[in-house]
Amino acid sequence: MPETGKWITRARARYAAVVVAVIVLALVLWLVLRGRGGGGEDEVPAVVSAQTAPAVVRAFPVTLSALGTVDARPGAEARISAPAQTRVTKIFVGTGDRVAAGQPLVSLDESVWAAQAAQAGAALRTAQQAYDRAKRLVSEGVAPRKEEETAASDLAQARAALSEVRTRQSLGVLRSPIGGIVTAMRATLSQAVDANQPLVEVVDPRGLEVLFHLSPDDAARVAPGDAVRLTSGPDSAAAFVGTGVVRGVSAAVDSTTGSVEVRATVTAPARTLRVGESVSGRITTAEVPNAVVVPAAALVPADSGVQVFTVDARGVAHATPVIVGARTGDAVEITAGLRGGETVVTEGAYGVTDGARIVSGAGR
Repeated sequence: MPETGKWITRARARYAAVVVAVIVLALVLWLVLRGRGGGGEDEVPAVVSAQTAPAVVRAFPVTLSALGTVDARPGAEARISAPAQTRVTKIFVGTGDRVAAGQPLVSLDESVWAAQAAQAGAALRTAQQAYDRAKRLVSEGVAPRKEEETAASDLAQARAALSEVRTRQSLGVLRSPIGGIVTAMRATLSQAVDANQPLVEVVDPRGLEVLFHLSPDDAARVAPGDAVRLTSGPDSAAAFVGTGVVRGVSAAVDSTTGSVEVRATVTAPARTLRVGESVSGRITTAEVPNAVVVPAAALVPADSGVQVFTVDARGVAHATPVIVGARTGDAVEITAGLRGGETVVTEGAYGVTDGARIVSGAGR
């Protein structure tokens, strides 16, 4: 009996070893099959929630974006100054007031100019008398012709002096040379002012333009007549403020900034623009007919470049390499890889894998 017990114990041990070996072998085989993608739950495709949109065929505007500053074009802005040293006696308008051409803005003290005019008038009468006397003496042969010429020169100077004083008197009331809006009022009552000191600024809001500074490469793509869309900032959520058209592209590069000046006239403002305001402009430089266009959110980096995920009729995503052409805001032109009409994943594309099943809503 003792020998029989030992045999049973050894048999049980061998059986246990075989069971363990089988379990280990099965586990190894399962891991190998799993690593090769065979069997199990891995065969079930991933389900991804994402937005989709169609790849459309349409005319595609080629644009470039730039930051600009609102400015007044020549002739649409006036700075009115005092003609000579004097003081302010009246102020007729304030900042923000709309004025017409010729409307009074500021009245200046003319008392000094009136005294000067009286002196100049007296000097002119004296010069006239001296000229008349010299002319008579020359005609009688009593005086040389040189005296008449000298008297004539003095008379001309006296007339010019009186004309200058009278012109200054006529400018005692500063008037707006253009119709527009008062953008600056620097005069105060009883203020002493110097000659040519700017007191009032007026801007015609119909004559505003936007000044852009572009790199030489970008400026080379722009031509007079190109359409411009203006917004209050560079992002897609910025408010629309108007449209314009490129009027001129400088032929020189600014030596300080290395940029080229591009000026665009504001043709249809959506709201009141102000000189000095910063805006963003999207300049349309060309248009591609029959371009395949997808949202920029559909683009996903790939090892060989860029790809999109197209979605078939069963809702399965397929990685599709593409070549990107022009870009405009949140849309891009696809020059190769798509024919148009395909459904592509947009928002959520970075979480998609080839073969994933897409659960989507309508693209934005």
